[in-house]
Parts: sequence; structure tokens; C-alpha cells
Amino acid sequence: MPKLRVGIGDVLDARPLAWGFLKGHHADLFAPVLKPLPLMGRLLAQGGLDVGLAPAIDAARDPELLALPELCVAFPGEARSLVLVSPSPLSELRRVYLGRSARTAAAVARIVLAEGRNLEPEYLEADTTPFPGAAHEAGRPRLERREAALLIGGTALRLALGGGQAAAGRQVLDLGSAWRELTGLPLVAGLWVVRPAASLPDLGFYFKSSLRYGMSSLSAIAREAAAELGVDSEEIARFLHESVSYLLRDEELRGLEELVRRAARHGLAPAGAAIRFLPG
Repeated sequence: MPKLRVGIGDVLDARPLAWGFLKGHHADLFAPVLKPLPLMGRLLAQGGLDVGLAPAIDAARDPELLALPELCVAFPGEARSLVLVSPSPLSELRRVYLGRSARTAAAVARIVLAEGRNLEPEYLEADTTPFPGAAHEAGRPRLERREAALLIGGTALRLALGGGQAAAGRQVLDLGSAWRELTGLPLVAGLWVVRPAASLPDLGFYFKSSLRYGMSSLSAIAREAAAELGVDSEEIARFLHESVSYLLRDEELRGLEELVRRAARHGLAPAGAAIRFLPG
């Protein structure tokens, strides 16, 4: 039987979920494939992957895809790795750079600004240097007054975990905290998404096993990430243990349903969209 291709993005928040596959567990059944996060939904839809750790909003946008039950990447409160940053008060925002790699975070940013702050700035998908004074890079506009950038993953964590100096003089809106304030629910950012044609008895068992191994290896994951990000490993381990939830329980399910409902209201998901789960 051909191995199932498991798409894994290089996102620290989700690394404990994928740790078993990354370290070769069940290598006779699964082949890990490292792909950029924004490509996961498209590759699953086109048959390039069998399972992918994808933005939650992708599962809502494609009715042919199924989500694996019981597992997710969620933020019960402060996310720290999903933030909007601006040199100006957020009430003055006129333009927001969303980047191209975070569909769920981009949808949440639009929702919390519109519903929580009554703001409707212009949204651009172009990447940006995240704050004034950062070195200008070719093709990346420097962030000016009344502009904000969506930062995710390592870039956001360096800001959050790098100490007060990293955030000095900048307005920072944590999307996990803003979503909790707006809805009273956790923010579900990612799901294991499955092609309907991918079949393996007790599929969920192997993915739960990968998470168990990841949670028992948080120190190793933190050390690896610390070397990549230049952030203290103990801070990263604390972030993974305290800020991220990996179990899709009742409250997370309600948060996921609320995300899809509000995204559809804002035209960010199809009308009547819903996430369907793999039976069993």
C-alpha cells in the first residue's frame, strides 16, 4: 500500500502535533512532506497530499475536504504567535498588510478589527517589513504610520518573547486575546485536513500518537526552535505548554464554528460553510 503523504508546514505552534511524523514514527505508513502553509488546502484538493496540517479556514472553504476530529492548533487566550503590529494607535489604522501565509489569522484580523474595533482599513496581501526602522528588503515596503502588519509564527514570537525592547514604541494586538474578548471562545487556527480518498483504518490513532510524542518532547522542540529563532528555549517550552491547545474539545468546537460563521458573514468563507469531520 502506498504511504500516505502528510503535509507539514514549518510553524512552531503546530510542531508538537507533527513531531512523530517528523521523527520517523510509523514511517512504513506515512511520508512527511514539508510544504508552505498556504499551499496545504490547494495540494489536498488537487491530490498532491493525503493529509495536511492546514489553516482551519481552508477546511471551511472546500466542502470536499474532511477534518480529523479531536486534534487542532488552538489558542485559549493570548496567542503570542498571531499579532498585528503598528507604529500608530490601532484606532488610526488605514492599511493592514496581511502577508500570504496565514489565512485563518488574516480572517481573524479582519473580523476583530471590524466587529471589535469598528475599523475597516484597506487590506493588502503583500509582505512587509514588520515595523519602522527595520532594514528595508527588496519588494517589501517599510511600515509607515497608520499602517499595521500581521505577524505570525517565529516573527511574532521573537517580538513576544524577546523582551520589552522588541515591542518598544509599537502597538501590538494579540489576535488570540482579541478573539477571546470578542467571542468568549478559543481561537482554532489549524486542523489536520484529510482528502476523502485517503483511507487507513484507525487513522486518528497515528495522529494522536504523534501528538503524545510531541508533548513528551517539548524540551527538545524548544531547544530546536530556540536555535532557529534566537529566543530562550524555556520561554518557547512555556509558550507551547501554556498558550497552545491541541485537543478539539467542546469549547474549541464552538470556537471553530463561530470562526466559520463570522468568516462567512464577512465574505471570507462561502455562505453556509461548515467543517465536516472524518467519521469515527
